[in-house]
Amino acid sequence: ELLITVMGSADGNTGTQKRNQHLSEARAKYIFDILTTKYGISPDRLTIKTEVVKKAAAPELSRAVIFTF
Repeated sequence: ELLITVMGSADGNTGTQKRNQHLSEARAKYIFDILTTKYGISPDRLTIKTEVVKKAAAPELSRAVIFTF
């Protein structure tokens, strides 16, 4: 059975640490909810992780949700 990690990211170069942590959690939770409700993936197959990226080549690279399998 394939296990999926949903990693929510936020840009640590703007805003507060608390706000960025909230954004990364919200991004991951949003995708988690879509995968479970719309696509019927069992929540047991998904793990949520979050990160606040301090350095990235471009801000949009740290404002993302990344999947690992």
